[in-house]
Amino acid sequence: MDEITKEKIYLEISKIDNLVSKSTALIEKCKIQEPDFFELNAMGSILHSYYNGLESIFKLIYKSSEEKPLTSNVWHSELFQSMFEKSENRETVLSQDLKEPLKEYLGFRHVFRHSYGYELDWERLNPLFCGMSAPCNRLSLLCISAELRSWQVPCAESIDERSEEPTFMHRVPAKAIPQIVAVAWGTVVAL
Repeated sequence: MDEITKEKIYLEISKIDNLVSKSTALIEKCKIQEPDFFELNAMGSILHSYYNGLESIFKLIYKSSEEKPLTSNVWHSELFQSMFEKSENRETVLSQDLKEPLKEYLGFRHVFRHSYGYELDWERLNPLFCGMSAPCNRLSLLCISAELRSWQVPCAESIDERSEEPTFMHRVPAKAIPQIVAVAWGTVVAL
């Protein structure tokens, strides 16, 4: 992967982090009070942006490693699926453990683009919106970021035997990423 593509991916990751960070107040408010029409529509827009950011990263990775373009009517699903599969030119990008949680965001993207704001359902939106900052979703960015950092992965806090101080950076080979996801599941990870 060339440096320009890596920089574009880092930029997308920082934009997603920024989006989630700026959404925290609304997330917290909606944990204690059901949102009104305007808040629900704001959430829909935020979720749509969230998945579009992930999809932008997926496209950059796909274009840098695949020769054939995605041209079918279901290219969004094909692109999503490709991130969970090894190809001729790259390793698997995301662990299978992340597939179902992230698939919900892909599904919401379709709903949001083809419905009216008043049709949004809080019961269905709540887990997605409140889950944007969930560990499993943060780990999807972690795995993508790990590939770019030559497998310098910020992972769950551990104690360095020499210093007894927490350390967050560990040398990790590419094949270990799915195991990191499994081990770190349920741990908040900051990129």
